[in-house]
Amino acid sequence: MNPERVGPSLNGQVALITGAGRGIGKAISLAFARAGANVVCLARSISQIEEVVQEIRRSNLPDAIAISADVSRGSDLREAVARVTEKFGKIDILVNNAGVDRVGSLQYEHDFQAWWQVFEVNMKGPAALIHLVLPGMLDRDRGTIINIGSRNAISNHPFMTAYSASKTALLRFNQCLGLELKGSKVCTFYLHPGHVATSLMNGSFDTTEAAKIPRLKTMLDSMHATMENSDPKGAELAAKSAVMLASVREAYLLNGLYIDAQQDLSEILSLAQTNDH
Repeated sequence: MNPERVGPSLNGQVALITGAGRGIGKAISLAFARAGANVVCLARSISQIEEVVQEIRRSNLPDAIAISADVSRGSDLREAVARVTEKFGKIDILVNNAGVDRVGSLQYEHDFQAWWQVFEVNMKGPAALIHLVLPGMLDRDRGTIINIGSRNAISNHPFMTAYSASKTALLRFNQCLGLELKGSKVCTFYLHPGHVATSLMNGSFDTTEAAKIPRLKTMLDSMHATMENSDPKGAELAAKSAVMLASVREAYLLNGLYIDAQQDLSEILSLAQTNDH
């Protein structure tokens, strides 16, 4: 699924990626740049996204800019979209990748606002950004929205109430929006990136609490082991899948759906085409 071979060039298109400073977001930013798109890297840490932008520029790829913003703050998002529109005139592709986790027992949650902040970032942020960019996409009758999701949206796990519920809400939001967009050339996808080693869990749990709850400690140990054994190229695979969804004409057949980057996307598209006839 090399992005240079998966479909038409993305030359002239503008891609906005949140959480773009590291991990999956960085890989997606680089992949879209290599596919010909102008890239807007958005994250809270300006130093990280400036490094990504410099890497893109050193490779003589299309234009890239860095915008520092907190996706849970509506004012930050409005300002960011205004800056992108002023520079590029449009946003063709939106990748909602920014996310946070919080692991622990709800019974012992000491800061419910921190629990709720997971929804602010994982659900409100993507919805608010889509609300800002969707009118322009529909006016041009062209656009791609990719919401980076999680398998937690379709499976149950203890001690992850905030994260799992927020990702489930985003999945249902994506499915309903896909139905709204039917008949247009704007598509929305929910992309599970697979098991990728990221910094998502850093600081997401209380070590003291984990020591008191054996089941929680066992689960955390298992999660860390999964991360350590994850595919080192997992982020690149997710990035290639994102580029493919934005560049292949037949991708509209998957509008609104949950997509697993670990599956063969070419095969999924081929099957969707067969079922469409």
